[in-house]
Amino acid sequence: MSASRPLRRSIAISSLTALTALTALGALGAMGCLKQPGALEGGANANDRTFGGRPGEILLTGAMTVSPRGDYVFAQRNTVSLLYDLARKRAVELGFQPSRFVFAHARPVGYALAPDGTLSEIDLATAKAVWQSAPMPGTSLLQVSGDDAHVVQGDAANVRVIDAATGAVRTTEALGGAATFATFLPLGNKLMVASDTTFTDHKPTTKLLIVALGPVAPAIPVAPAIPGMPTIPGMPTIPGMPTIPGVPTIPGVPTIPGMPTIPGVPTIPGMPTIPGMPSVPGTAPTSSLSEGQATPAVPLPPAVHLAVPNCTAPIAVLPDESRAFLSPTFCAEDVPADTAQTWTNPDPVSVIDLGVAPAFVRNLPGFGPVAMPKDGGRLVAYLDTQRIDPSMFANPAQIPPKGGPEYHLMIIDPRSLAFTLTPIGDALPRFALSRDGKGLLVDASIKVKTRARAKVTGALTLGPNGIGFKADVSIGVFNEKAPFGWFDLDARAFTPFAGPMAGLDRFVQLADGPVVTLMRRQDGLGGYPFTIDISRHATASMPVGATNSGLRDVGLLLGDGATVILRLRLPADNKAGKLYSKEALCLTNDLGGTCGAGYIEYEASTPFADADPEGSCPGGHDCW
Repeated sequence: MSASRPLRRSIAISSLTALTALTALGALGAMGCLKQPGALEGGANANDRTFGGRPGEILLTGAMTVSPRGDYVFAQRNTVSLLYDLARKRAVELGFQPSRFVFAHARPVGYALAPDGTLSEIDLATAKAVWQSAPMPGTSLLQVSGDDAHVVQGDAANVRVIDAATGAVRTTEALGGAATFATFLPLGNKLMVASDTTFTDHKPTTKLLIVALGPVAPAIPVAPAIPGMPTIPGMPTIPGMPTIPGVPTIPGVPTIPGMPTIPGVPTIPGMPTIPGMPSVPGTAPTSSLSEGQATPAVPLPPAVHLAVPNCTAPIAVLPDESRAFLSPTFCAEDVPADTAQTWTNPDPVSVIDLGVAPAFVRNLPGFGPVAMPKDGGRLVAYLDTQRIDPSMFANPAQIPPKGGPEYHLMIIDPRSLAFTLTPIGDALPRFALSRDGKGLLVDASIKVKTRARAKVTGALTLGPNGIGFKADVSIGVFNEKAPFGWFDLDARAFTPFAGPMAGLDRFVQLADGPVVTLMRRQDGLGGYPFTIDISRHATASMPVGATNSGLRDVGLLLGDGATVILRLRLPADNKAGKLYSKEALCLTNDLGGTCGAGYIEYEASTPFADADPEGSCPGGHDCW
């Protein structure tokens, strides 16, 4: 292959979100207990389910997603998908098994993607399809805009914007690669999408697409009124043609688009009036549209295309939508680079300005994905001293000395782009930004040393050289009994948690501070629940029900931020030698695990296997 020929990577491994989402789901009973070979889990932790996880992600067996309204739960099983109605306390089997499902934010609907790429709007009350779109095979992206007006679907080359009310395609834009990540810009009513990554001369490029979701309203010039002639109060006049209360408009001159006509004054024949505004009795109909015909959608403004010299990753946008940041955890080419042409800083933090003319600004040293609190006051990234480009440091004095700790926390001011470095050590734990943005949950049950899995036995401490390990670190062996703690971003101080080890394999953060987390079972069939009290720096086991089989998944009702949803594993039911799979949802705001009235049990409508002669289950996900 020629060195100058672009090399496309169909599935970018650069994003930690993509990697850990699959790994975590595999740990919770995903299809065939999926694990991604060589998946890197150090750095930013993508397993936070507080706000539902990554919107529209692939939902593997055992995973669930909770509606923002807090009234429904979509849950995936081996061969069937379930829609839990929390108010009516029932579970409905959908007629097909979507690979992706995303809830609307306020409307009582969801959007289900069939294996062939057909998208359906699902009425949650009836679990029936309202409309279906034409198939988009190979869909890699599915999201709903914050105002519920648009659904966005992306595949290997294009992004299409769908009118959520009708299912009609508003626009289809060429992305130039597979859609991987997207974010909505509500202030500007726009969508920003990142493609997968191509390499040319061993250097990466990720394409970005910014699509306007609504027309830009033109400004209506206001002409000065004729002296002594009053205008209609609160209404702009037609440029150069003022109107007078009670006087008919000038023949041949249209009224102002979008402004109601004057009561009692006939409209101009052939000119449409405002929908819903009556015309003067006796005049001819003024609309050129047939009865029942929808008003044509206003064309959307042209899309904006740009590119960044980096691998694809989740996009973090400041609250005022002035700037965006993109940074992968690991960016590697599928072919070895030659000695003459090498990507010297494989996974930097890319800065994109989102002004009138959006543009790539620069790359900062470090890797991500970046974590940002809701106020956008700072960004958290990471630095690997073995994979940096010294020319990216505006202040050479900040370059860590050789021989020091390999990994550092990188705290970035998103306005000035100044940053500080705090040494971590020679192995990189997983970090999760707290809900209030004040600190990081540090999970050293999985660590990375030179970007490979590592294990540790012993305590985690913060010494002169940062977070270090008292015991020797070895490569390639996973150890669940590893240290766990809290890193205060203001004090730059680490405090270990007291209590049992509770890895952040799948977790939610309650509004008032506590965390409920699942630590994966070694057999891959779910996880065991624990609670974390951040204020007391302590962990505790969370008993749930009479079974010790663990949980499939965990979620949170966003309405109160206090009700935890635990998806329980239950043993299969044996009826006349036929086995029927079972599970339940437990809704609790009692961290002791009491379900009370918030308990919904499901049993499959058809058996999945015959019981053996002793009546026992043959094994697998459906048995528990």
